[in-house]
Amino acid sequence: SGFALVVWIPDAATSTDRSRVALSDTVARGDAVAGIANTALLIHALTTGDTTHLPAAATDRLHQPGRLMARPDAAAAMEALGAAGALATWLSGSGPTVAGLVDAGAADAVAARVMVREGEHVRVVGLDTDGVTLV
Repeated sequence: SGFALVVWIPDAATSTDRSRVALSDTVARGDAVAGIANTALLIHALTTGDTTHLPAAATDRLHQPGRLMARPDAAAAMEALGAAGALATWLSGSGPTVAGLVDAGAADAVAARVMVREGEHVRVVGLDTDGVTLV
C-alpha cells in the first residue's frame, strides 16, 4: 500500500519571482503558529497512519491563498483532487502544479476522476519511502 502523488500540471508556467509578489512581507503570528501546528499534525498523521488529519495538515495560510487567487485553475485543481479522493492537496513550489497525496492503490482511480482541459495534464507519481540506501 503506502502513498503516491497525483499531480495536476498545466502547460502555462508561473514565474517564481512574480508569484512571490503575492506574498506579504510580514507574517501574522496566528498564521505562523498555524503553519507550525500543521507541520506537527502532518508528522503525526504520516507516522500513525491516521489520515483523517491530512487535509488540515496540508492547509497553508502563508503562501497558498495569495498564489491561488492569481491561479484560479490551480485552485480548481486542488478542489478537484480533493473531490476525487486525494487525502491532502497543496501547491507544488510556487505553483501552478498541484499535488494530491493519495493511497497508492487508489492513485490511478483518483487521477482518472480529475477532469482536465486542454493544456492540463494529470500524472501519478510514486514516492520513495526508503530514502538513500547503501548498496
